[in-house]
Amino acid sequence: MAASVLAAITMASLMTAPPASAHARLVTSSPASGAIVTGVTTARVVFNESVSGDARALQVMTASGRVLSRPARVSGSVATAPVAPLTSGRYALVYRVRSADGHTISNAIGFSVRLQDPPAATTTLRLSGERLTLSGSRVGTRTLRLSGDLRRAIGTVTWRLPGFPEPFQWELRQGRATGMLPFAGAYALTVTAYASASSTRTLSGVTRIRP
Repeated sequence: MAASVLAAITMASLMTAPPASAHARLVTSSPASGAIVTGVTTARVVFNESVSGDARALQVMTASGRVLSRPARVSGSVATAPVAPLTSGRYALVYRVRSADGHTISNAIGFSVRLQDPPAATTTLRLSGERLTLSGSRVGTRTLRLSGDLRRAIGTVTWRLPGFPEPFQWELRQGRATGMLPFAGAYALTVTAYASASSTRTLSGVTRIRP
């Protein structure tokens, strides 16, 4: 009886929280993922513990990798970078810092300046033989949903755009993940899904995102 109760508690914990990690994690960013802003003067990311980094710890970039921010400053758990005036368009907030345990923490966060998401119909993707749905194959804030035995999975969704320095990584919860893809291109998409305490699935493929 006790063993069955323990197993149930373990499964419940797995399905409601991401895999444990001792590394620093992002708490907030400004601009936030998917934000539509009128302008940015200072980019900012805050972590749950102190981090370290150099002048490139936080940058605002275009699709080509052009940097539109000035050298970053890292103080405690916060990294900031002044930003040059931005014209209407889509950009990425890119960070790369070092956690107290020595691990590199990096990601790209999409946002836009005075641009709404273009309309797009839901599309079906096939990754490693699994069916997934994406709420549109155009740039903007999109939601990826898993189905079948992965419909309640947790994990990560990673979008890698060739030539761009960092991937766009989203958190997968209850079989769905949401984030902004600010740039068009053919992304290498990888989904790492934890369906149960003993089942981990990795799905991969290439997905083209249109302007």
